[in-house]
Amino acid sequence: GSEMCIRDSTIVGGFSALPATVETTMRTLRATATITRISGGDRYSTAANVASNIVNTSGGSLAAVNGLKSVFLASGTSFADAVIAAPGAYAGPNNSASTAVVPIMLTGKDTLAAATQAQMTLLNVKQVFVLGGTAVVSAATAAEVTALGIEVVRLSGDNRYATAVAIAVKFTAK
Repeated sequence: GSEMCIRDSTIVGGFSALPATVETTMRTLRATATITRISGGDRYSTAANVASNIVNTSGGSLAAVNGLKSVFLASGTSFADAVIAAPGAYAGPNNSASTAVVPIMLTGKDTLAAATQAQMTLLNVKQVFVLGGTAVVSAATAAEVTALGIEVVRLSGDNRYATAVAIAVKFTAK
């Protein structure tokens, strides 16, 4: 017979995003696994809490890209760029997932989300890769990041496909 591989799991999002029934089902299907939930008051604070959890709970750290502790910054209302960045976020700059990752944090278009700003400061972020053009994360929002003393690198293109290429070129192992 074959054995089912049981892995611990983390649910990301509050009960309005993923109801208790999801957690109950997971616990039923994986009785010996540890199921945890990371959430916040909204999607911005949830993303900030995920970044904090990576650094403070799971023994990982923020990846240094070009020598600077880095995070991605994506729109909190348009999911395409964050989805494209997910493999780079997980793998880090040199497929270093076991030790260092580049978390994805979220923001509004025209103002840096307060939870994101606070977490960037707590994690001592030194470089932010803004995902997408000014139509999804404005120049004013990027300027708020710069005002925190954080270097901003925008990864974008003429459309979401060109943005995906820019992200892949920056975060694909060479």
